[in-house]
Amino acid sequence: MAYIGVSPSNGVRRKHTYTATANQTSFSGAGAEGATLSYNDSNFVDVYQNGVKLSEADYTSTSGTAIVLAQGASVSDIVEVVVYDVFSVADTVSKADGGTFDGNIGVGGTLSVTGETTLATHLNMGDGDIIKLGASADLQIKHDASNSFITDAGTGNLYLDSNVGNIYLRVNASENAIEAVQNGAVTLYHNNVAKISTTSTGATVTGEQVVSVADGSEIQNGLTIQGTAGGGYGGYVGWQDTWSGDSYRGLRGALIMDVPSANAGRFRILIATSGTLTDRFAIAPNGDITATDTSIGSFSDERLKKDVTDYTYDIEKFKEYAPKTFNWKNKIAHNDRDGNIGFSAQAVNATDSRWIGETKIDPTSPDYDIISDNVALTSKLGEKDAMYISVIKQLIAKVETLESKVTALEGK
Repeated sequence: MAYIGVSPSNGVRRKHTYTATANQTSFSGAGAEGATLSYNDSNFVDVYQNGVKLSEADYTSTSGTAIVLAQGASVSDIVEVVVYDVFSVADTVSKADGGTFDGNIGVGGTLSVTGETTLATHLNMGDGDIIKLGASADLQIKHDASNSFITDAGTGNLYLDSNVGNIYLRVNASENAIEAVQNGAVTLYHNNVAKISTTSTGATVTGEQVVSVADGSEIQNGLTIQGTAGGGYGGYVGWQDTWSGDSYRGLRGALIMDVPSANAGRFRILIATSGTLTDRFAIAPNGDITATDTSIGSFSDERLKKDVTDYTYDIEKFKEYAPKTFNWKNKIAHNDRDGNIGFSAQAVNATDSRWIGETKIDPTSPDYDIISDNVALTSKLGEKDAMYISVIKQLIAKVETLESKVTALEGK
């Protein structure tokens, strides 16, 4: 415990008792109490001789370590010297009125402060020291010699509020990473260049967009475009040109998924002609395709070819193609209708494997697990091919019948 003045072992009032010898005038050193006589101010010293308090004229107290009587004492006189401590409290801070410490203050234990604390310069803390806020140290700020941390260690959420102005998250001292503008956009930056910025109607993305997904179904991983309930489109992707080098600057094309009941689920591709988007290609929910031009071209320039020879397809092999009518086991996974016309991929493969391919059945398809390895055969021969081949085979049969009759006639 701290004290003002001399320590409690000496007290604030000290008495020194001496037994005089014949004609003794000077008294110093340790008295009967064992304490050595010393004083700072003669005004705070009382001298008694045989119990009678002496006047200041009867002794001298100037040395600070001795009392000298004006007249020598008799043998066995009892001389008592009482010293009162003198101390100053001028350089202190008042408990009631407060004040200012001009020098440094060191606290070895815990410092408890009631009320606000104002720092004129800095709060210096060492590595690993934590600023703890909240009754349960819910918000913590620290630096661990390698990294800095702001940790929400308690209950509730972490909010970063700004009542006036914007919020900026910067790296490398001045390089923007995130910018939140009051009543405006939130912008994400890459290397201090804006890449994604929100708008009143959505967001603007600058540069290339790459969507990376994990292995699995495309239904579970990937990019989903969702339309607003009650809107005209279930999804819309548009391409806009901002180049000023031609006569038209604006929307160039679009992909649209329709949601109105009459065309629900229809997927369309639109291309701009003279500034107006025009339907060019559409896929109905059952797989029917509608387009302004259904012919598909491919490279055929003879300058890109070599080893060119005439080709004649084997008519006997052609006659092996067998068009069929059939129903799908899960028509919803195909064209959603019965009475289909086409071929068996296995039969076509036995005739000419060039028209056959393979595809993996998705786990979300109703057809999944019908085939043991979930790998289905595909055919390049479709409904129209079945019609043509059926008619051609009938014509071939008629020609062969006519040839047989001509041969018979010629043999007569």
